[in-house]
Amino acid sequence: MKRQDIVTLAFTFFTGFCLGVYIFFTGFMGITEDVVPDVGETVALEIIGEAYGGCQTVCPTFIVRADGSFRYLFTPGFDEEQVVREGSLPFSLQVELAEAMTRPALTAQSEELQPAFCNSYNEGVDVRYRITRAGEQYLLDTCGTRVATETALWQALVKIWNYFETIES
Repeated sequence: MKRQDIVTLAFTFFTGFCLGVYIFFTGFMGITEDVVPDVGETVALEIIGEAYGGCQTVCPTFIVRADGSFRYLFTPGFDEEQVVREGSLPFSLQVELAEAMTRPALTAQSEELQPAFCNSYNEGVDVRYRITRAGEQYLLDTCGTRVATETALWQALVKIWNYFETIES
């Protein structure tokens, strides 16, 4: 091999190596920033409901995701083991929730206030919902926010509890 051939091969190798490193760092390393969205963007709808107050030792809680899947945790009786139920809400209830979960309704009912009396003050039960919709979070609480029980939103949330209390294991 002549000296000119060795220089050409070395130059070609060096150029290919540099181009490969450049493509790797600019092409593949940038993907992680663009492909992985923020946590707030990944949650289209999530409802976390929890009862609190005078429900003995462990109050029931649930989580409902955008696809209608749920996880419900409750204690059937005093001094019994907790039970976890998982499944999917009926489609009609999913539709009702989707229609009731409007931004104005959530904003109005998540407005904080100082209650004069709460059920949980006197061994009663209050309910709290942490709702994430389109990346925005709302807190609805029967003891601390301006809840309107006659609205479609509140009626849909009550139907979730009713559904959980009537389903069989």
